[in-house]
Amino acid sequence: MRFKHYGIEVSHQLIGRKFEDCLKEKGIRYIELPLLEDKVLRYEYEGKRRYAYIVPANGREEYLENVYITTEIPEDLSWSNIELDYRIQKEKESPMLLPSRARVLYDAAKELVRKEQKPTSLMELIAPVDKKELKLALLNAYGVSWEELKEMDHYDLDDSELDE
Repeated sequence: MRFKHYGIEVSHQLIGRKFEDCLKEKGIRYIELPLLEDKVLRYEYEGKRRYAYIVPANGREEYLENVYITTEIPEDLSWSNIELDYRIQKEKESPMLLPSRARVLYDAAKELVRKEQKPTSLMELIAPVDKKELKLALLNAYGVSWEELKEMDHYDLDDSELDE
């Protein structure tokens, strides 16, 4: 199946053997990228650089792996979001949208504040985060002021999230 991830074409295959073996049989040289959490191979095929993101599948009686092939590194640097986007689109949902840097910073700072607060109940967990603490976390952890955040492209942040 072919699909788009952040506008870049990706093909998905479920295969019953190691993708590296397929490349070796065809005489295609590859390197495994030095990533700890993801298995990604870079190789050249038909004059184009390609990346294969490999995720083992749970086959009952045989070895299976999901192989996602693309010509570009994902813009959010998250290989696992390729698989997530594939699953979303397979269920006939809209493709994922690339989050803005402002959204990522806002969410990360919010998470830092929540960890500091150590919520003990569901109500505390869903309660709004104090904006003063959020601004401080944003500045201290990421070196970004609230004003800088508001000046960034923030198409995926609601105005209420940026209100003082």
